[in-house]
Amino acid sequence: GDPDYSPDGRRLLYFTDEPLPRDLFIRDVETGNVIALTNTPNFEEVSPRWATDGRRIVFVGTESTEGAEGDIWILDSATGKRHNLTSTQDVGEFHPDWSHDGSRVVYIRVTDGRFAVATRDIKTGVEKIVADGNGFAVLAPHFSLDDRYVTFTRTDFAENGQDMPAIVRVSLENGQETSIVKGLYLSQIPE
Repeated sequence: GDPDYSPDGRRLLYFTDEPLPRDLFIRDVETGNVIALTNTPNFEEVSPRWATDGRRIVFVGTESTEGAEGDIWILDSATGKRHNLTSTQDVGEFHPDWSHDGSRVVYIRVTDGRFAVATRDIKTGVEKIVADGNGFAVLAPHFSLDDRYVTFTRTDFAENGQDMPAIVRVSLENGQETSIVKGLYLSQIPE
């Protein structure tokens, strides 16, 4: 699941559901050769994304224990060395993605059921909350090509939120949010 092409388009990065726990794989697009990037019996890796350097990979890693929350990890695909970028307790983190300059990662952070969009500087480790869910879920954040904005989805799983789901852009300079798309759930559309 969740495939991502390498920056040069020659490799496809993905995770597999079978066998569990989930592991990361790379497939050479031309030859079809597959390499198991991870093989961790008590640890799951999902949602991998290539950095623009074609070497580093960000992913969600979770201990295979009941109630474990995911952290954001970085893996060097050449050496196999990995490190936990977030190391948070009682916080779920998912949907990571790289800035185009490779200096930051954006991801979703959930604490006590409250969603937020966060960025983390790779060198300093400093986390910054760039958008709050405002009582709703936020999903799938991505940097703009110039790394000045993050776009994400704000949604209401109960399908009651006005103008939901919405695609929102937030400025990383001043925090100003702009609705790009406002939707209507099917249940809200008049017949």
